[in-house]
Amino acid sequence: MGYSSYWIDQQIQLARRFVGGEVSGQDLGPAFLRLQSQGAEAGEVAEEPREELLNDLLFALSNHTPFDDERLPDQLDDVELREIFAEHLGDFDAGRYDPMNS
Repeated sequence: MGYSSYWIDQQIQLARRFVGGEVSGQDLGPAFLRLQSQGAEAGEVAEEPREELLNDLLFALSNHTPFDDERLPDQLDDVELREIFAEHLGDFDAGRYDPMNS
């Protein structure tokens, strides 16, 4: 089976734009999940490092709310989510991404 990463690459690019402050926390979730759905509909399967990175970004996003008045004590705010995304992306770019230690 061949690998494809178009939609995952789009999600990674969106994550980079969020880290860079180009995308708000409020806009990130719906856009990220829309890309996730499009990749699933296309039957996309990426190689393991990208797939693992995406899983960890998605997990962090699932623990985030951009709304201060709705945030539970164990949920991430935008700043915390940016820090996590930046760390994961930095490790991935440097070739030292280890999902077992993220």
